[in-house]
Amino acid sequence: MALIKLRPGQLLPLAAGFLALVLLGAILAALMELEASPTIRAGVYILDLPLGGLSRRAAEEVLQPRLDRLLQTELEVTDGRRRWSFTPAEAGIRFNLKAMTWEAYAVGRVGPPWLRWRQLRLSAQRGYRVPLRLEVDMDQMHRFLSRLTGIVERPPRDATWRITSEGRVEVVPARTGLRLDIDAFFRDLQVALERGGKPGRLLLTLHEVPPALSTAQAEALGIRERISSFRTRFDPANLNRAANIRLAAAALDLTPVLPGALFSFNQRVGPRLPESGYVEAPVVLNGRLVPGIGGGICQVSSTLYNAVLLAGLQVQERHRHSVPSAYVQPGRDAAVAYDYMDLKFSAPLDQPLLIHAVTGPDWVEVSLYGRAKPAEKIDLVVEILEKIPPPVQKEFDPGLPRQKQKVVQEGFPGYRVRVWQVYSFRGRELRRQLVSEDEYKPIPVEVKFGPGAFR
Repeated sequence: MALIKLRPGQLLPLAAGFLALVLLGAILAALMELEASPTIRAGVYILDLPLGGLSRRAAEEVLQPRLDRLLQTELEVTDGRRRWSFTPAEAGIRFNLKAMTWEAYAVGRVGPPWLRWRQLRLSAQRGYRVPLRLEVDMDQMHRFLSRLTGIVERPPRDATWRITSEGRVEVVPARTGLRLDIDAFFRDLQVALERGGKPGRLLLTLHEVPPALSTAQAEALGIRERISSFRTRFDPANLNRAANIRLAAAALDLTPVLPGALFSFNQRVGPRLPESGYVEAPVVLNGRLVPGIGGGICQVSSTLYNAVLLAGLQVQERHRHSVPSAYVQPGRDAAVAYDYMDLKFSAPLDQPLLIHAVTGPDWVEVSLYGRAKPAEKIDLVVEILEKIPPPVQKEFDPGLPRQKQKVVQEGFPGYRVRVWQVYSFRGRELRRQLVSEDEYKPIPVEVKFGPGAFR
Protein backbone atom coordinates (compact mmCIF):
# COMPACT_ATOMS: atom_id res chain seq x y z
CA MET A 1 0.00 0.00 0.00
CA ALA A 2 1.33 3.39 -1.00
CA LEU A 3 1.89 5.91 1.76
CA ILE A 4 0.68 9.53 1.42
CA LYS A 5 3.40 11.95 2.23
CA LEU A 6 2.33 15.24 3.80
CA ARG A 7 4.31 18.36 3.85
CA PRO A 8 4.69 20.07 7.25
CA GLY A 9 2.39 22.94 6.21
CA GLN A 10 -0.51 20.59 5.56
CA LEU A 11 -0.57 19.10 9.06
CA LEU A 12 -2.10 22.15 10.83
CA PRO A 13 -5.26 22.42 8.69
CA LEU A 14 -5.87 18.71 8.97
CA ALA A 15 -5.47 18.83 12.74
CA ALA A 16 -7.83 21.79 13.01
CA GLY A 17 -10.44 20.04 10.90
CA PHE A 18 -10.12 16.91 12.99
CA LEU A 19 -10.58 18.88 16.22
CA ALA A 20 -13.62 20.66 14.76
CA LEU A 21 -15.20 17.32 13.93
CA VAL A 22 -14.49 16.07 17.42
CA LEU A 23 -15.99 19.24 18.94
CA LEU A 24 -19.06 19.06 16.71
CA GLY A 25 -19.52 15.47 17.67
CA ALA A 26 -19.28 16.38 21.34
CA ILE A 27 -21.83 19.17 20.88
CA LEU A 28 -24.24 16.90 19.05
CA ALA A 29 -23.81 14.22 21.66
CA ALA A 30 -24.50 16.73 24.44
CA LEU A 31 -27.57 18.03 22.64
CA MET A 32 -28.85 14.50 22.05
CA GLU A 33 -28.32 13.66 25.69
CA LEU A 34 -30.17 16.82 26.71
CA GLU A 35 -33.10 16.04 24.41
CA ALA A 36 -33.44 12.64 26.01
CA SER A 37 -33.65 14.20 29.49
CA PRO A 38 -37.13 15.08 30.86
CA THR A 39 -35.82 17.88 33.09
CA ILE A 40 -34.79 21.51 32.70
CA ARG A 41 -31.11 22.19 32.01
CA ALA A 42 -28.92 23.13 34.98
CA GLY A 43 -28.24 26.88 35.24
CA VAL A 44 -31.73 27.97 34.02
CA TYR A 45 -33.53 30.50 36.24
CA ILE A 46 -36.87 32.28 36.43
CA LEU A 47 -36.60 35.24 38.77
CA ASP A 48 -33.90 34.03 41.19
CA LEU A 49 -35.22 30.47 41.38
CA PRO A 50 -32.94 27.75 39.93
CA LEU A 51 -34.99 25.27 37.92
CA GLY A 52 -32.22 22.93 36.80
CA GLY A 53 -33.11 19.25 37.21
CA LEU A 54 -36.85 19.95 37.58
CA SER A 55 -39.56 18.77 35.23
CA ARG A 56 -41.91 21.39 33.85
CA ARG A 57 -44.63 20.31 36.27
CA ALA A 58 -42.26 20.49 39.24
CA ALA A 59 -41.02 23.90 38.05
CA GLU A 60 -44.61 25.18 37.95
CA GLU A 61 -45.18 23.99 41.51
CA VAL A 62 -42.04 25.86 42.65
CA LEU A 63 -42.86 29.03 40.73
CA GLN A 64 -46.58 29.35 41.42
CA PRO A 65 -46.41 30.56 45.06
CA ARG A 66 -43.59 32.97 44.24
CA LEU A 67 -45.52 34.50 41.33
CA ASP A 68 -48.69 34.73 43.42
CA ARG A 69 -46.79 36.71 46.06
CA LEU A 70 -45.28 38.90 43.36
CA LEU A 71 -48.72 39.79 42.02
CA GLN A 72 -49.69 41.01 45.52
CA THR A 73 -46.49 42.98 46.09
CA GLU A 74 -47.12 46.66 46.81
CA LEU A 75 -45.51 48.83 44.15
CA GLU A 76 -45.36 52.59 44.25
CA VAL A 77 -45.73 55.04 41.39
CA THR A 78 -44.84 58.70 41.58
CA ASP A 79 -44.95 61.68 39.27
CA GLY A 80 -42.21 63.34 41.30
CA ARG A 81 -44.62 65.13 43.63
CA ARG A 82 -47.29 62.63 44.62
CA ARG A 83 -47.21 58.90 45.32
CA TRP A 84 -49.72 56.09 44.85
CA SER A 85 -49.49 52.38 45.67
CA PHE A 86 -50.87 49.47 43.71
CA THR A 87 -50.34 45.76 43.22
CA PRO A 88 -49.74 44.15 39.80
CA ALA A 89 -52.92 42.13 40.32
CA GLU A 90 -54.93 45.35 40.76
CA ALA A 91 -53.56 46.51 37.40
CA GLY A 92 -54.81 43.37 35.67
CA ILE A 93 -51.35 41.73 35.39
CA ARG A 94 -51.18 37.93 35.20
CA PHE A 95 -48.32 35.49 34.50
CA ASN A 96 -48.35 32.85 31.77
CA LEU A 97 -46.75 30.15 33.88
CA LYS A 98 -46.92 27.38 31.28
CA ALA A 99 -45.25 29.55 28.62
CA MET A 100 -42.44 30.41 31.05
CA THR A 101 -41.74 26.79 32.09
CA TRP A 102 -41.86 25.69 28.47
CA GLU A 103 -39.29 28.36 27.59
CA ALA A 104 -37.14 27.18 30.49
CA TYR A 105 -37.38 23.57 29.30
CA ALA A 106 -36.62 24.63 25.70
CA VAL A 107 -33.21 26.10 26.63
CA GLY A 108 -30.67 24.08 24.64
CA ARG A 109 -33.40 22.03 22.97
CA VAL A 110 -35.08 24.30 20.40
CA GLY A 111 -33.53 26.08 17.46
CA PRO A 112 -30.46 25.57 15.28
CA PRO A 113 -27.50 23.74 16.86
CA TRP A 114 -25.38 26.91 17.20
CA LEU A 115 -28.13 28.68 19.15
CA ARG A 116 -28.78 25.68 21.37
CA TRP A 117 -25.05 25.33 22.13
CA ARG A 118 -24.82 29.04 22.92
CA GLN A 119 -27.70 28.69 25.39
CA LEU A 120 -25.98 25.74 27.03
CA ARG A 121 -22.73 27.68 27.43
CA LEU A 122 -24.55 30.67 28.87
CA SER A 123 -26.45 28.55 31.37
CA ALA A 124 -23.21 26.79 32.44
CA GLN A 125 -21.14 29.99 32.77
CA ARG A 126 -23.50 32.70 34.05
CA GLY A 127 -26.95 31.17 34.25
CA TYR A 128 -29.72 31.54 31.70
CA ARG A 129 -32.61 33.70 32.91
CA VAL A 130 -36.00 33.22 31.30
CA PRO A 131 -37.98 36.50 31.22
CA LEU A 132 -41.40 36.79 32.82
CA ARG A 133 -44.25 36.36 30.37
CA LEU A 134 -47.08 38.71 31.27
CA GLU A 135 -50.75 38.52 30.40
CA VAL A 136 -53.16 41.39 30.88
CA ASP A 137 -56.82 41.51 31.80
CA MET A 138 -57.62 44.37 29.41
CA ASP A 139 -60.80 45.51 31.18
CA GLN A 140 -59.09 45.66 34.55
CA MET A 141 -55.98 47.30 33.07
CA HIS A 142 -58.16 49.89 31.33
CA ARG A 143 -59.86 50.76 34.63
CA PHE A 144 -56.48 51.00 36.38
CA LEU A 145 -54.99 53.24 33.68
CA SER A 146 -58.12 55.39 33.61
CA ARG A 147 -57.72 56.07 37.32
CA LEU A 148 -53.99 56.71 36.96
CA THR A 149 -54.22 58.99 33.94
CA GLY A 150 -57.14 60.79 35.56
CA ILE A 151 -54.79 61.76 38.39
CA VAL A 152 -51.52 62.54 36.58
CA GLU A 153 -52.62 63.69 33.14
CA ARG A 154 -54.08 67.06 32.29
CA PRO A 155 -55.31 68.30 28.93
CA PRO A 156 -53.64 71.31 27.34
CA ARG A 157 -55.59 74.54 27.59
CA ASP A 158 -55.47 76.93 24.69
CA ALA A 159 -55.01 80.61 25.27
CA THR A 160 -58.34 82.39 25.21
CA TRP A 161 -59.76 85.81 25.90
CA ARG A 162 -62.06 87.53 28.32
CA ILE A 163 -64.05 90.69 27.82
CA THR A 164 -64.03 92.92 30.90
CA SER A 165 -67.04 94.88 32.09
CA GLU A 166 -65.37 97.95 30.58
CA GLY A 167 -65.23 96.24 27.20
CA ARG A 168 -61.47 95.65 27.32
CA VAL A 169 -60.08 92.48 25.71
CA GLU A 170 -57.61 90.48 27.80
CA VAL A 171 -55.71 87.29 26.94
CA VAL A 172 -56.16 84.36 29.34
CA PRO A 173 -52.83 82.44 29.33
CA ALA A 174 -52.55 78.96 27.84
CA ARG A 175 -51.47 75.92 29.84
CA THR A 176 -49.29 73.03 28.72
CA GLY A 177 -50.86 69.60 29.13
CA LEU A 178 -49.32 66.38 30.47
CA ARG A 179 -49.64 62.88 28.98
CA LEU A 180 -48.54 59.62 30.59
CA ASP A 181 -46.07 57.51 28.58
CA ILE A 182 -47.89 54.19 28.94
CA ASP A 183 -45.22 52.22 27.05
CA ALA A 184 -42.53 53.46 29.46
CA PHE A 185 -44.79 52.58 32.40
CA PHE A 186 -45.11 48.98 31.17
CA ARG A 187 -41.36 48.71 30.56
CA ASP A 188 -40.60 49.93 34.08
CA LEU A 189 -43.24 47.62 35.52
CA GLN A 190 -41.69 44.64 33.69
CA VAL A 191 -38.23 45.51 35.08
CA ALA A 192 -39.62 45.82 38.62
CA LEU A 193 -41.33 42.44 38.34
CA GLU A 194 -38.18 40.82 36.93
CA ARG A 195 -36.39 42.02 40.06
CA GLY A 196 -39.01 40.45 42.29
CA GLY A 197 -40.80 43.73 42.92
CA LYS A 198 -37.62 45.70 43.70
CA PRO A 199 -37.25 48.61 43.32
CA GLY A 200 -40.84 49.10 44.30
CA ARG A 201 -41.12 52.71 43.13
CA LEU A 202 -41.84 53.55 39.51
CA LEU A 203 -41.20 57.10 38.34
CA LEU A 204 -43.87 57.93 35.80
CA THR A 205 -42.73 59.42 32.51
CA LEU A 206 -44.94 62.38 31.58
CA HIS A 207 -44.69 64.19 28.27
CA GLU A 208 -45.70 67.79 27.78
CA VAL A 209 -48.55 68.42 25.34
CA PRO A 210 -48.44 71.94 23.91
CA PRO A 211 -51.68 73.89 23.45
CA ALA A 212 -52.94 74.50 19.94
CA LEU A 213 -52.91 78.26 20.63
CA SER A 214 -50.15 79.53 22.91
CA THR A 215 -50.27 82.69 24.99
CA ALA A 216 -47.73 84.36 22.72
CA GLN A 217 -49.73 83.45 19.62
CA ALA A 218 -52.94 84.85 21.12
CA GLU A 219 -51.23 88.07 22.14
CA ALA A 220 -49.67 88.41 18.67
CA LEU A 221 -53.14 88.41 17.08
CA GLY A 222 -53.71 91.82 18.63
CA ILE A 223 -57.47 91.46 19.14
CA ARG A 224 -58.56 94.48 21.18
CA GLU A 225 -61.55 96.37 19.71
CA ARG A 226 -65.22 95.59 19.06
CA ILE A 227 -66.01 96.04 15.37
CA SER A 228 -69.70 95.05 15.30
CA SER A 229 -72.53 93.88 17.53
CA PHE A 230 -76.15 92.79 17.20
CA ARG A 231 -78.85 91.84 19.72
CA THR A 232 -82.16 89.99 19.42
CA ARG A 233 -84.83 89.27 22.03
CA PHE A 234 -86.60 86.06 23.02
CA ASP A 235 -89.42 85.03 25.34
CA PRO A 236 -87.88 83.82 28.64
CA ALA A 237 -91.18 82.16 29.53
CA ASN A 238 -90.51 79.61 26.78
CA LEU A 239 -88.06 77.79 29.03
CA ASN A 240 -86.86 75.11 26.62
CA ARG A 241 -86.27 77.50 23.76
CA ALA A 242 -84.46 79.94 26.07
CA ALA A 243 -82.27 77.08 27.37
CA ASN A 244 -81.26 76.10 23.82
CA ILE A 245 -80.40 79.70 22.98
CA ARG A 246 -78.19 80.04 26.05
CA LEU A 247 -76.45 76.73 25.37
CA ALA A 248 -75.67 77.56 21.73
CA ALA A 249 -74.46 81.05 22.66
CA ALA A 250 -72.12 79.57 25.28
CA ALA A 251 -70.67 77.20 22.64
CA LEU A 252 -70.13 80.15 20.31
CA ASP A 253 -68.60 82.48 22.89
CA LEU A 254 -64.89 83.38 22.67
CA THR A 255 -64.34 81.57 19.38
CA PRO A 256 -61.28 82.87 17.51
CA VAL A 257 -61.35 83.03 13.70
CA LEU A 258 -57.82 83.40 12.35
CA PRO A 259 -57.05 85.64 9.35
CA GLY A 260 -58.40 84.11 6.16
CA ALA A 261 -59.98 81.17 8.01
CA LEU A 262 -63.50 79.89 7.28
CA PHE A 263 -65.89 79.78 10.24
CA SER A 264 -68.67 77.16 10.37
CA PHE A 265 -71.53 77.59 12.84
CA ASN A 266 -72.39 73.86 12.77
CA GLN A 267 -68.80 72.81 13.31
CA ARG A 268 -68.42 75.13 16.29
CA VAL A 269 -71.76 74.51 18.00
CA GLY A 270 -71.88 70.81 17.16
CA PRO A 271 -74.83 68.41 16.85
CA ARG A 272 -78.01 69.39 18.65
CA LEU A 273 -78.44 66.27 20.76
CA PRO A 274 -80.05 65.57 24.14
CA GLU A 275 -76.73 64.31 25.50
CA SER A 276 -75.27 67.74 24.68
CA GLY A 277 -77.96 69.36 26.80
CA TYR A 278 -80.37 70.47 24.07
CA VAL A 279 -84.09 70.07 24.72
CA GLU A 280 -87.26 70.00 22.68
CA ALA A 281 -88.69 73.35 21.54
CA PRO A 282 -90.62 74.59 18.47
CA VAL A 283 -88.76 74.56 15.13
CA VAL A 284 -89.96 75.62 11.67
CA LEU A 285 -90.58 72.70 9.32
CA ASN A 286 -92.33 73.17 5.97
CA GLY A 287 -93.76 76.47 7.09
CA ARG A 288 -95.16 75.19 10.38
CA LEU A 289 -93.92 75.16 13.95
CA VAL A 290 -93.35 71.61 15.18
CA PRO A 291 -91.47 70.23 18.23
CA GLY A 292 -87.79 69.49 17.65
CA ILE A 293 -84.56 69.06 19.63
CA GLY A 294 -82.60 72.33 19.72
CA GLY A 295 -85.42 74.68 18.77
CA GLY A 296 -84.23 78.30 19.10
CA ILE A 297 -80.67 77.82 17.86
CA CYS A 298 -81.51 79.61 14.61
CA GLN A 299 -81.97 82.78 16.64
CA VAL A 300 -78.33 82.55 17.70
CA SER A 301 -77.13 81.94 14.13
CA SER A 302 -79.30 84.82 12.87
CA THR A 303 -77.91 87.15 15.53
CA LEU A 304 -74.39 86.18 14.50
CA TYR A 305 -75.29 86.66 10.81
CA ASN A 306 -76.31 90.25 11.46
CA ALA A 307 -73.09 90.97 13.36
CA VAL A 308 -71.16 89.48 10.42
CA LEU A 309 -73.00 91.72 7.91
CA LEU A 310 -72.44 94.79 10.09
CA ALA A 311 -68.70 93.97 10.12
CA GLY A 312 -68.60 93.75 6.32
CA LEU A 313 -67.35 90.17 6.29
CA GLN A 314 -67.64 87.77 3.37
CA VAL A 315 -70.46 85.26 3.88
CA GLN A 316 -69.85 81.89 2.24
CA GLU A 317 -73.09 80.09 3.15
CA ARG A 318 -76.42 81.28 4.50
CA HIS A 319 -79.99 79.96 4.26
CA ARG A 320 -83.28 81.74 4.85
CA HIS A 321 -86.18 80.21 6.73
CA SER A 322 -89.25 79.10 4.81
CA VAL A 323 -91.33 81.65 6.73
CA PRO A 324 -90.39 85.00 8.32
CA SER A 325 -88.83 84.96 11.78
CA ALA A 326 -90.24 86.93 14.68
CA TYR A 327 -86.87 88.10 16.06
CA VAL A 328 -85.33 89.72 12.94
CA GLN A 329 -86.62 91.48 9.84
CA PRO A 330 -87.22 89.35 6.74
CA GLY A 331 -83.96 88.76 4.88
CA ARG A 332 -81.82 89.08 7.99
CA ASP A 333 -82.26 85.54 9.29
CA ALA A 334 -79.87 82.58 8.95
CA ALA A 335 -81.41 79.12 9.29
CA VAL A 336 -79.15 76.27 10.40
CA ALA A 337 -79.68 72.53 10.65
CA TYR A 338 -76.83 70.22 11.51
CA ASP A 339 -75.18 68.51 8.54
CA TYR A 340 -77.14 70.20 5.76
CA MET A 341 -77.74 73.92 6.46
CA ASP A 342 -74.89 75.99 7.84
CA LEU A 343 -73.77 79.57 8.34
CA LYS A 344 -70.21 80.14 7.12
CA PHE A 345 -68.12 83.26 6.77
CA SER A 346 -64.46 84.17 6.29
CA ALA A 347 -62.22 86.38 8.38
CA PRO A 348 -60.31 89.08 6.47
CA LEU A 349 -56.76 88.19 5.45
CA ASP A 350 -55.42 91.09 7.49
CA GLN A 351 -57.52 90.76 10.64
CA PRO A 352 -58.26 87.97 13.12
CA LEU A 353 -61.67 87.90 14.76
CA LEU A 354 -63.06 86.93 18.14
CA ILE A 355 -66.75 86.01 18.53
CA HIS A 356 -68.27 87.08 21.83
CA ALA A 357 -71.78 85.73 22.51
CA VAL A 358 -73.67 86.57 25.70
CA THR A 359 -77.25 86.20 26.89
CA GLY A 360 -79.37 88.30 29.24
CA PRO A 361 -82.77 87.68 30.82
CA ASP A 362 -84.57 88.00 27.46
CA TRP A 363 -81.87 88.73 24.87
CA VAL A 364 -78.88 87.26 23.08
CA GLU A 365 -76.08 89.45 21.75
CA VAL A 366 -73.20 88.54 19.46
CA SER A 367 -70.22 90.85 18.99
CA LEU A 368 -67.17 90.57 16.79
CA TYR A 369 -63.79 91.83 18.00
CA GLY A 370 -60.68 92.52 15.93
CA ARG A 371 -57.57 94.65 15.75
CA ALA A 372 -59.30 97.85 14.71
CA LYS A 373 -62.77 99.02 13.78
CA PRO A 374 -63.14 99.99 10.10
CA ALA A 375 -63.47 103.68 9.36
CA GLU A 376 -66.63 103.09 7.33
CA LYS A 377 -69.91 102.51 9.15
CA ILE A 378 -72.24 99.79 7.88
CA ASP A 379 -76.03 99.81 8.25
CA LEU A 380 -78.48 97.18 7.05
CA VAL A 381 -81.56 98.23 5.10
CA VAL A 382 -84.42 95.87 4.24
CA GLU A 383 -86.30 96.74 1.06
CA ILE A 384 -89.75 95.12 0.97
CA LEU A 385 -90.58 94.32 -2.65
CA GLU A 386 -93.88 92.58 -1.93
CA LYS A 387 -96.00 91.75 1.06
CA ILE A 388 -98.03 88.57 0.51
CA PRO A 389 -101.21 88.29 2.59
CA PRO A 390 -101.78 84.98 4.36
CA PRO A 391 -104.37 82.65 2.85
CA VAL A 392 -107.22 81.29 4.96
CA GLN A 393 -107.54 77.53 5.28
CA LYS A 394 -110.96 76.32 6.49
CA GLU A 395 -111.72 72.93 7.95
CA PHE A 396 -115.13 71.62 8.98
CA ASP A 397 -115.35 70.46 12.59
CA PRO A 398 -118.68 68.80 13.44
CA GLY A 399 -117.83 69.08 17.11
CA LEU A 400 -118.15 72.88 17.08
CA PRO A 401 -121.50 74.53 17.83
CA ARG A 402 -123.70 75.55 14.90
CA GLN A 403 -122.55 78.68 13.06
CA LYS A 404 -119.40 78.88 15.24
CA GLN A 405 -115.82 79.07 14.03
CA LYS A 406 -112.44 78.89 15.75
CA VAL A 407 -109.01 80.19 14.66
CA VAL A 408 -106.51 77.43 15.43
CA GLN A 409 -103.47 79.14 13.87
CA GLU A 410 -102.83 82.83 13.40
CA GLY A 411 -101.61 83.70 9.93
CA PHE A 412 -98.53 85.68 9.02
CA PRO A 413 -97.83 87.52 5.75
CA GLY A 414 -95.10 86.44 3.37
CA TYR A 415 -92.50 88.74 1.84
CA ARG A 416 -90.19 89.33 -1.06
CA VAL A 417 -87.31 91.43 0.20
CA ARG A 418 -83.86 92.71 -0.63
CA VAL A 419 -81.23 93.38 2.02
CA TRP A 420 -78.61 96.07 1.44
CA GLN A 421 -75.41 96.99 3.23
CA VAL A 422 -75.18 100.78 3.33
CA TYR A 423 -71.61 102.06 3.75
CA SER A 424 -71.16 105.59 5.11
CA PHE A 425 -68.39 107.80 6.47
CA ARG A 426 -69.10 110.59 8.93
CA GLY A 427 -72.79 110.51 8.11
CA ARG A 428 -72.35 110.57 4.32
CA GLU A 429 -73.47 107.54 2.34
CA LEU A 430 -70.68 106.12 0.21
CA ARG A 431 -72.25 103.10 -1.50
CA ARG A 432 -74.82 100.33 -1.24
CA GLN A 433 -74.12 96.65 -1.68
CA LEU A 434 -76.78 93.99 -2.26
CA VAL A 435 -76.62 91.22 0.32
CA SER A 436 -79.54 88.97 -0.62
CA GLU A 437 -82.98 88.75 -2.20
CA ASP A 438 -85.36 86.37 -0.46
CA GLU A 439 -88.94 85.22 -0.68
CA TYR A 440 -90.87 83.93 2.33
CA LYS A 441 -94.12 82.03 2.12
CA PRO A 442 -97.03 83.36 4.17
CA ILE A 443 -98.26 81.32 7.11
CA PRO A 444 -101.95 80.55 6.45
CA VAL A 445 -104.74 81.34 8.86
CA GLU A 446 -106.27 78.02 9.90
CA VAL A 447 -109.94 78.16 10.82
CA LYS A 448 -112.25 75.37 11.97
CA PHE A 449 -115.99 75.88 11.60
CA GLY A 450 -119.12 74.18 12.79
CA PRO A 451 -122.36 73.40 10.91
CA GLY A 452 -123.85 76.42 9.14
CA ALA A 453 -120.88 78.71 9.86
CA PHE A 454 -120.10 79.25 6.13
CA ARG A 455 -122.37 79.14 3.10
